[in-house]
Amino acid sequence: MLDFIYSPKKRQELENILNHYHPSHEERLFLVGFVNHCGLSKRSIDKLIKNHSNWDDYNEIDTDIQTASICKEPRFFSEDFPSVNPSNIKSQYKPCQDTSIFSKLNHNFFNKSKIVGWEYQVGMYNLNGRMNWSPLSHPIYRGTENIDNSLMFFIDIDGTDLDLCWNVAKQIYDRDNWSTFKFSGSRGFHLAKSTKNKSYTDLREELSDIYSSVQTNLISYTKNKNTQKPVNIDPSSVNRNHLIRGFCVNLKSNKYSIPVNEDQTIEEILDISSNINKVEQYLK
Repeated sequence: MLDFIYSPKKRQELENILNHYHPSHEERLFLVGFVNHCGLSKRSIDKLIKNHSNWDDYNEIDTDIQTASICKEPRFFSEDFPSVNPSNIKSQYKPCQDTSIFSKLNHNFFNKSKIVGWEYQVGMYNLNGRMNWSPLSHPIYRGTENIDNSLMFFIDIDGTDLDLCWNVAKQIYDRDNWSTFKFSGSRGFHLAKSTKNKSYTDLREELSDIYSSVQTNLISYTKNKNTQKPVNIDPSSVNRNHLIRGFCVNLKSNKYSIPVNEDQTIEEILDISSNINKVEQYLK
């Protein structure tokens, strides 16, 4: 639950506050301030308290107000991630598993990103950057903004029909010069490229044009899961708060996000991404 806290003593102190039925106001503020300083976003802190505290007077609205008064915006720390030498992954994220099979891919994908984050549990993120985990065991994310103020244009295509998602993804890939084309590790595909002299408004218009070019009655263009069709293009991927998964494990499926090419079949992609040894052979 609090594995991202390095000190066993401090981790136990925070767990005691969560487990107590009625901690003091000062203890609660200390908990929120400490884990926020370690990199947890307000959203993740709210979820941590809601799902793991034993507080007898827990109230979601009051918690939202109190955490908002303490939590700061995530710090930008792209210089902490390997932007010069891919081998820095090992030296900066000690101790961790061997990340060599993804290091070159992530070096290129994360280059110049303002924000780097880790998903330490499904749906819970640490945006502090320096972690003891590897992309082989925990998903790693980048932001849409770069340190030179350029933007990463990212398209997320997923849905219930993976074959159809694959066909749509290939159509979009053929339209432009994308630097990244990969399987998400779950239900879809990601395309990405760095842009210059473009705003979020420009990219939203471009994404809308792309959707129009592949539009059928089987494809939706919405963030609302209740109105999605067999294939969905998520418009929420074009905004400053969006996190983009790198080349790493997917916690929901235990498959790996890997680069793909148009000549592959869905069966081949799923087979490779399901086994780390096959991923390693594939990337050689």
